[in-house]
Order: sequence, then structure tokens, then C-alpha cells
Amino acid sequence: MREDLLYWVWVTLCFPPANPKMLQLLEELTPREIYERQGSLPFPFLGAEDVRRLKKVPLAMAEGVLERCGQLGVHILTMQDEDYPRRLLHIEFPPPVLYCQGSLANLDQLLTIGIVGTRSVNDYYRRATGNVSFQLARAGAVIVSGCAAGCDEYAHLGALRAKGVTVGVLACGFGVNYPAKTEYVRKEIPAQGALISELPPGTKEDRHYFRIRNRLIAGLSEGVLISQTPTRSGALLTITHALEQGKDIFCLPPNDIFSNTCMGIAPAIRDGAQVILSARDILDYYLSRFEPVLDMERMPAADMTGSRPGKRPAKAAPEKKKRAKDEPGTSAPPDKTANAAPAPLPEWLTDQQRQVLLMLGEGPKQVEELMESTGLASYELLTLLTELELAGLARMLSGQRYERMG
Repeated sequence: MREDLLYWVWVTLCFPPANPKMLQLLEELTPREIYERQGSLPFPFLGAEDVRRLKKVPLAMAEGVLERCGQLGVHILTMQDEDYPRRLLHIEFPPPVLYCQGSLANLDQLLTIGIVGTRSVNDYYRRATGNVSFQLARAGAVIVSGCAAGCDEYAHLGALRAKGVTVGVLACGFGVNYPAKTEYVRKEIPAQGALISELPPGTKEDRHYFRIRNRLIAGLSEGVLISQTPTRSGALLTITHALEQGKDIFCLPPNDIFSNTCMGIAPAIRDGAQVILSARDILDYYLSRFEPVLDMERMPAADMTGSRPGKRPAKAAPEKKKRAKDEPGTSAPPDKTANAAPAPLPEWLTDQQRQVLLMLGEGPKQVEELMESTGLASYELLTLLTELELAGLARMLSGQRYERMG
């Protein structure tokens, strides 16, 4: 263990997170110097309460944090470490310490897109969020979100199912199962990216922590995509942070302009937020800057619109049809599209995904029918179907039925 790490942790225990005085102090002295001179710090910005806290917090408390991190498999990054994201150094009140599971290596060289929205997500936004996240991650973008249920959940899930990279920013410390609903997602993230928190292990969630968490989501991201956002939503705080940080704002088109459950994005749209119709709208925006790390060919052919934005299919000339009465005994030519072959299956599909899609190409299928034909357990089949949904290749119908798209 690095000797100075103990003092970095100790300093952060002496101040609340996102505290400007802590950062001012670190500009003047190293963490160890602060500890050694805690009784005589001649800085006018420190009040009596600040000095009292510095004297009150024992070094043993920091040692306990380090021990707990070891038990949880959490490593610690300071502002001076190479893997500490440089993007965070340019936000207001960057965290001096980040607790991390997984890896943030090379994050600054990659295109990072934050995705946020409400917990009470409807089906339209659930599918759209997961689809865009899947497409972005397949192309090499990193998905950043807050590990909450709802929109955050499907943002992370889309990246995970695409075998891409995702970063989850916690509003609590490690060792706290919050929210319990997204535990299954949080368990997967470190293997394909990182979970991070500026709060020491064991810190329970608090309303204030969501606000400071959102500044980190915006800070880590080149651009922020807003999914479903009610007129009163914590996601709006992320928009505020992103605008203050000069980040690009994207949003999914509202599915109901008469509903307060999705029109929180309206002011941002009026102020210039870019409405996107597929992941390609975002990727094209950044392609000139991040072309070396993006691979557009890895994106599945199917997306939300079914075609690449900006490339509209040419209009076919209207076909002149002779009426039957002009040629007795003849009839109008058959509609060739009725029996058109489905689009070729993407090469990246696994054998099981390919098998299920071929079955769905025959018509909508019940989950039980698919289980019987594939021999897959229910949880295996539902995971596979979710992956196909996120890729825009299948969709769920009523009555636990699924059909192929494209």
C-alpha cells in the first residue's frame, strides 16, 4: 500500500464531499502535511469548525477505510494517479479520492456518453435507452450512468449486453446494496468497466449525494443523453451540471408531448439540445475526434429507425399497373414485399441468438414455446431475448410473446 494513500483518505474524511475548502487546502499542502500541521494551519478560508474536524478525525479511521476496501475488492485513486480521469479535474469540486471496482484505464482517450433519466421508465424509453446504449457500446463508446433503477439500469444493461464498457457512479459507498433492484447490473459492471464512488465504503445513500453524484456523471462524459425525464426529476440536475461544464446535450424524442412524465426535457430542447433518432446521430457528431477508437462496422445493422440517419432510401418510381378490365384474364402483380426475405442476421450473433431469431422469423413465439425448442432455462432465454431487444432485433408483444424485427 502506498504510504500517502492513508493521508489522502484521511483528508476526505475530515470534510463533506464536494467541499471547496478541502480542495483549497490541497492546493497549498500535501495530505500528509495537512495531517502533520493540523493544529497550526494559517489559512483564512478555514473556519473554526473546519479546524475542529481536522483535529477530531483520527488516522485510525482512515486505516479502517483502507481495510474495508481490501475486503470489498475496492482500490483507491487519488487526483495524482495516472488512471484518475482527467476530465474530472476540470469540473467544479473534483473528488480528491475515487473508490473503484474495475478499471478506469485509458478512459480519457475514449468517447464517453452519459445516459440519465427517471426511475419510473415506460416501455418506449426502456427500449429506446437500451437500444441506443447497446449501439453506442458496440461501436466503442463508453456508457456512463448512475446505477439507479429505470433509465440508468437499461443504459448499463445495453452496454453490458453489447460486451462494451460502462462506468457506474454510485450515490452511496461500496458495501451498501442500493438500489437493491439493480444489484444484478452492478455485479456485472466491474468486469466490463468500473463502479466508482467518492464516498467511503459503508456510506448510505442520501438525497444530497444524488446531487453530487450527478456532477460526476456529467464530468466523466463528453456528451449527456437524456432519456425519459418528468418535469420534476433528478435527471434535470445532470443537465444543469452538463451545461455548466460545457458538455453536449442529446435527448430521445418525447413519446407524448401532453404528458408531464416525459416533458422535463422541453426547456433543454428549446435551448438547443439535439434530439437523436439513433445512436448514429451521436456517433457521427464525435466521429472526427474519436475515429481511431470507434468502429462503426461493429454496430448491428438494425437500429431504432431501421436505417442510417442522413441516408434516406431512394424513392421508387410509382409502378404503372394495368387494370384487369384492360387485359381480361390478368390481375395486378403480387406484392413482392409480402414475402420478402428478412434482413441477413448480423455476424456477431452467438449460435443461441441466431437460433432464436430464426425461430422468431417464422412468426411471434411464446416464451414457453422457445424454451421447449431451444432447451434453455427460463432465465437464460429471457437474458438472451433482452439482448436481442437491446440490439433492436426482437421485441416483446403482449402475452409473453416475442417477434423478430427487421
